[in-house]
Amino acid sequence: GCSVPKMPLYFLERVQALSHKKVHTFNFQGSYMWEYYRQVLPAPVWRALMEGNPGWNATAGNEGQTEARNWVVDFAKANFSDHDLLKITDADYTWRRLGPYDVSAPGKYHNTRAATIVTGDAEMGEEYHKYLVAFDEPYWEEMVGSNFTLCPGGDSAWSMRFYE
Repeated sequence: GCSVPKMPLYFLERVQALSHKKVHTFNFQGSYMWEYYRQVLPAPVWRALMEGNPGWNATAGNEGQTEARNWVVDFAKANFSDHDLLKITDADYTWRRLGPYDVSAPGKYHNTRAATIVTGDAEMGEEYHKYLVAFDEPYWEEMVGSNFTLCPGGDSAWSMRFYE
């Protein structure tokens, strides 16, 4: 099927070749700010901001899954130690680090949600797709180096992290 996520074989081969030595108990790497903003901005403002932005869910307020990732920050505050990893990939200037485990920084990480902006390819052509299929080695290294990867809900009923 066309609805089953697929990974290129070279992804599997590269992941298998990585060191699987565990250096973190917990890790979360992914977006959070988009969900925060769609909760706090009035629904018409959020929809207007998201109009024409592929990859950004236009759901606003308390519609559906807008609060699906809130628990990640609370969980990190309560359970992460200095050796764990929190990487908010869409952190902006409003983000305040939660502790030594938080390496979030604006514009620092691979952010598929912002692929059209990062690549300058608003038409979602070749550059956009090259960015999406790039093997993000630091992402995979941190995931295989962790005992647990947090897999919150997001734009859909499944999480790519769970599949990965």
